[in-house]
Amino acid sequence: MMFGGGDGWQVLVFLPPLLWFLGGPFIMLATGVWCARRPGWKPRLWSVLLPAEPVLALLVVFLVRLQDPDSRWWDDFSGYLLWYVGVITALPWLLGWGITRIVGAVRAPRARRLAELAALEAEEAAAAGPGGGTAGAGPAEKAAE
Repeated sequence: MMFGGGDGWQVLVFLPPLLWFLGGPFIMLATGVWCARRPGWKPRLWSVLLPAEPVLALLVVFLVRLQDPDSRWWDDFSGYLLWYVGVITALPWLLGWGITRIVGAVRAPRARRLAELAALEAEEAAAAGPGGGTAGAGPAEKAAE
């Protein structure tokens, strides 16, 4: 009750959702990228565990409001599901995961072409023998020839 503050348990309930509102989208974006780059159970587990406390804390608040018969709890609850769970938590994860997968799919053919050119370069260097041909030329120079 210091400085006119409320009970200590209210801070434990309302501070994590406030901090999640400010930083949660960035954290979920990072976990979405992590899940797309390294498939496995660890990134997916952290994607669930990180938002669990803030999201479930506000869920508890809505469940407590169910006891009040005059409240418009369904409007608040649907807004909570749409904005807090959907826009702040799920959408950044999906954006991070999707953009990373798209960028990887676009870069894969280019990396495959460069690997093929490097293999051709190695074959030509081996065929030309020591000190002959264009062994020092890279894939870009060979493509230009």
